[in-house]
Amino acid sequence: MKTLLSLSSLVLAVVGDISLQTFTDDTCGGDGGNVIQNVHASGNDLTDGSGCQSQGQYNSVNAVTVDSGFQCNLFSDSACKNFLQTSKTVGCLPVIGQGVICFNQAAFDNPFVESTSSVAVGALPVHIFGGEALQNQINNLVNQACTSGTACDPTNKLVLNERIPPKNPTACNEGLQVTDPKACASESCTTTVSMSGGFNDNNQRDYMKGLLQKTLDNIPSTVTFLQVQVVDKDKAVQASMSVSVDSQCVSVPPPSSFSCSDALKDIVSAALALVPGVGGVSSLAFQVACDVSATS
Repeated sequence: MKTLLSLSSLVLAVVGDISLQTFTDDTCGGDGGNVIQNVHASGNDLTDGSGCQSQGQYNSVNAVTVDSGFQCNLFSDSACKNFLQTSKTVGCLPVIGQGVICFNQAAFDNPFVESTSSVAVGALPVHIFGGEALQNQINNLVNQACTSGTACDPTNKLVLNERIPPKNPTACNEGLQVTDPKACASESCTTTVSMSGGFNDNNQRDYMKGLLQKTLDNIPSTVTFLQVQVVDKDKAVQASMSVSVDSQCVSVPPPSSFSCSDALKDIVSAALALVPGVGGVSSLAFQVACDVSATS
């Protein structure tokens, strides 16, 4: 059963605002002009943008409040096509125009700005044969299986092989080979890693890859399944990426299971908050689910 943990300390709400008044005169009401409209963009909505606003010609604008990262673009036409200049500091600006768009630049650059990255950690640990740690192999797998720009191909698998020698080579050299040849036979152990998921571009792909790698850095063992989903505030999946691992080796028993506790989920969630954005893509909230044994 999935147990989700939402860390309120890491849910960094996008709070910010800009308020821009447009005036009929060129001194923001100083010559008796009237306010035409108050264009407002808040960090509490999905796009953090006002859209194109026009109610006739203005001759000056006054930025009443401006929070960091917010700005207003001014246009000579009512359709907001012919750009004039930007207003992003408090104060009066004489300018003749008709259209205004106020917005938070970070929200326009980051499609995940009000989304949550939900990470599912598998409950069954496995050994990795024939290569480096899985977090290092994920980069190779992404380069191999996720090249379309919009999805990963789960049939394009990374197959790793390693030859495991007998556990007691000395005894084999002293006669065990004759009495128990199976105990002295080496075994070819195989790890098969597949990746699936969908995304809009390589920035989203590489950001989720970083989340998977950071999760593996902070759990005590490689697991058979790992998934990240980025969901918007309406719970619709914006992007996803999952890794499935299968290890085959008779002579090497699988590692014992580990306890995916609340403390471990805290550690993983805190680590994910440190993953840098890629091309402006990043998530501000994280959830971690444990005891997930399903595979994709």
